[in-house]
Amino acid sequence: MKARFYLKLMKPPYVKADRSEQSRLLGEMEQVSGLHRKSLLRLLHALDVGEKEAEQGAGADVWAGGGASDPGGAGKPGLCLCRTTHPSVAFDS
Repeated sequence: MKARFYLKLMKPPYVKADRSEQSRLLGEMEQVSGLHRKSLLRLLHALDVGEKEAEQGAGADVWAGGGASDPGGAGKPGLCLCRTTHPSVAFDS
């Protein structure tokens, strides 16, 4: 059985469970999937993030305009290096 498919099945009962039940479910998921607890928690959280990004359009509108936070203009986050705007920030030259 694929790990992500199994986690999608197990996520609703995991979310509804109290802390001790979540621990028991994580142990069960560990045995079935062969993954460590930390990996399972990351994958469970990634399922949430993936669903939210799909609902929000994966943040395409965030980087569409570029601007000061995108000095390269390539749609990648960057560092604003203008000393006049941020005089209190120390820059290493």
